[in-house]
Order: sequence, then structure tokens, then C-alpha cells
Amino acid sequence: MVRKVENVENSLFLDVVGNSVRNKILEFFIEGRERDYPIKYVAEEINANRNTIYKFIDELTSNGMLIFSRKIGSSNFYKLNLQNSFAAELVKLFDKVINEKINELIKKEEDLEKQYKIRDATQIYESAYWGSNYIKINPLIMSKIS
Repeated sequence: MVRKVENVENSLFLDVVGNSVRNKILEFFIEGRERDYPIKYVAEEINANRNTIYKFIDELTSNGMLIFSRKIGSSNFYKLNLQNSFAAELVKLFDKVINEKINELIKKEEDLEKQYKIRDATQIYESAYWGSNYIKINPLIMSKIS
């Protein structure tokens, strides 16, 4: 299941491309790029009005970024069109943003491991939760692992 965009304080992708309903829809479809979704589900997941979603789905379908995939009952399902060059570039951007952040966090973990001469920085994270080393831990790293 794709995570709800509303539950994330800072979406890395939306920080780069801008936080709008249209971009939230794109992010949703990029994250779940292998699946198709009905409009009702998209609206619930990004916490937006269904009429607004219809408007943007129509726009994204007409410019080829999304494609109609099937109909079940009265629900139309859509998916990201990976054959569309612009959609494919957005997927690359999304993956790059996420990978850069992951690499940054790995580097910070490695630095902690070197600093505290331990094999696994999660030892520090666990002790930080119990208070023994809390002051020594970078709050940014703590926020990323919780």
C-alpha cells in the first residue's frame, strides 16, 4: 500500500517540485508506479476533494502522464504512464531525491559508528530512546529513524 502523503511532515519529492495537489497526485502515482488506482482511493490517500482529483486526473491523462487502465463497476482506474518521457523523467527525479537522502543517512550512520567505535549505530539509537546517550545523538538523525 502507498503511504498517505498527508501523514508525512516533509515529502522530499514535494520539497523539490512544489507542494500542490497536482504534485501530490504525481507523487502518489510515482510511488505506486506498478499499480493502478481508482480516483476515490487517490483522493482518500492524499486527503483531497474527489472533484479536484478528477480535474487533475483529466489533465494528467490528456497530457499522457497517466493512462486509464481498467474499469471495475463504476470506478475508473488509472496508472502512471511510464512510456511518457516526462513521467519517466519525474520517476528518475523521485528516485534520485530518495536515493540521495538514503545515502546521506547512511553516511551519518557510518560517521556515528566511527565516532562511537561501534559496529552498528542502531546501538546508539536504542540507547538514546532510553536516555543514556540522548544528548550525544544528532536530533536530525533521531528524527529520521523514528
